[in-house]
Amino acid sequence: GFSYYGHQQFLDLRRDGLHLGSVPEHPVNDYRCGEKVVLNDAAFPDLKAEVTIRILGGDRDAGILFRVSDPAVGYDAHKGYFAAIHPGQQAVILGRSNGSSWTEIARAPAKVKRNHDHQLGVAARGGSIAILLDGRRVLLAEDDTYQLGSVGVRVVDTHARFTGLSVKRP
Repeated sequence: GFSYYGHQQFLDLRRDGLHLGSVPEHPVNDYRCGEKVVLNDAAFPDLKAEVTIRILGGDRDAGILFRVSDPAVGYDAHKGYFAAIHPGQQAVILGRSNGSSWTEIARAPAKVKRNHDHQLGVAARGGSIAILLDGRRVLLAEDDTYQLGSVGVRVVDTHARFTGLSVKRP
């Protein structure tokens, strides 16, 4: 199973996939918190993960959490990595959170279109982290802060649809 961290109004499991950050017509409030869904009781050291993402609203980040632990409600309320597409900056971004703050590790330019399916992939082995966009490696970085943790998906002030999340051990 998975656990959700965020206000319930920003989560919607539809026939076409998992919608995170979907703002209802009459929201209870507009408190956003970096909504995330994380796989329960999972611990992956080295991994290959991928998901299809479609940005439906907003121009901030949507992507994959990996080697994640201690998730909670809040933008940076988890320990682990986040690889994301960012349509507003036309970039792929890799960073990490320590439970209270965000550190960007690397970024690369990328053509990210709204209302278009993008395949985002992560391959992590030891401190080596590769990010793939639509089947092409666009970023390679080194960081060994986190060695083990779960996997999930996350948005930052954006509405995105996620489908086909897969995680494999290399």
